[in-house]
Amino acid sequence: MTENKREGVSESPIEFEKTRRSSVAGRYKDKRERIHEAMCDLKLAIDGIGIQLSQSENPDQFQQTSAAFARACSIFLRKMVLGNRDDPKTRLLDDEIAQSLNLRFERLRRISPNRIPLEIIWKLDGGDAQFTKLDDNTLQPEAVYSTRIAPSELKISIEWPLPGVADWTENPTWDKLWQVKAEELFDTHSNDTLSCNEWLGQQLVMFDNRGISLKDVIRTVVTYEGAHSTNVSRLLLTENEQDRTPANNPELHILNNIKICGIKYCHIIVIETALYLYKKLMKNKEIKNPVGEITLPIICTMPKSSEDVFSSAPNWLAYDGGIILSFGDRPQLISHRIRAVR
Repeated sequence: MTENKREGVSESPIEFEKTRRSSVAGRYKDKRERIHEAMCDLKLAIDGIGIQLSQSENPDQFQQTSAAFARACSIFLRKMVLGNRDDPKTRLLDDEIAQSLNLRFERLRRISPNRIPLEIIWKLDGGDAQFTKLDDNTLQPEAVYSTRIAPSELKISIEWPLPGVADWTENPTWDKLWQVKAEELFDTHSNDTLSCNEWLGQQLVMFDNRGISLKDVIRTVVTYEGAHSTNVSRLLLTENEQDRTPANNPELHILNNIKICGIKYCHIIVIETALYLYKKLMKNKEIKNPVGEITLPIICTMPKSSEDVFSSAPNWLAYDGGIILSFGDRPQLISHRIRAVR
């Protein structure tokens, strides 16, 4: 509202803020309308992945499509439940809206204590390296230095299954494929429900001795892949280098490079969370659904090999990152452990 004083009118006890810029306003959209728009955006991605998966059996296209869909799902979740700069007031499903919609969230599924030990082993053979020092002015070779590259090995121990793939405990067949769906992650038949903050704060996995929450995984995918595209290949800092956010949370980025049948584990979590929330909103009579037929996709996959899929180091479980070279003769061994909360 702008200030407008008229002659002959006594001073009003109401004080108006001084204003700047244009007095022409945009169209107001309440949060329910913006929720509808976000659902329309995700519906387009849902329709797209449905077409892609039905028309192609190419493994590379399958991985490309699944990753693209995960990024779209992460944007949907950022708008709905994360908000801007992690401010809960800016999310579309803020406390007031969630309460008005009578919206509560089911817990993560509990994982059985009977788990299968699996390992990802990533090795880098040692070798030799030569560095040539160039003259600062002429750029001519000045000296040659030789050193050894130490052999390196990364071992990631996983207690299978993890949340999000709770029922992936039997050898899949063409009649019973492994499925990426909300019921693999959430206990959708439970009456024990949580608020949005409690739901996001649930511990998804333990990475060594650190708990990683559902919110941590969603935020990692949306921040570094969905809303932005950031290089997070280097998680190591030199002694005097200024701290960088990815290097401060290496566990999250290591977890985000674990692939199961070609799909990133964190992508599985984001897809299942987005589909769970989308389905819940569609059932809510207070929210306007997108126009058109809505069929939620179920992404199916299975290992390529017919061998026992639960051998100690299965080929369908992989690490998609790398290891920084270590110089010298001493072998570099890096090990991590990932498991569901007990």
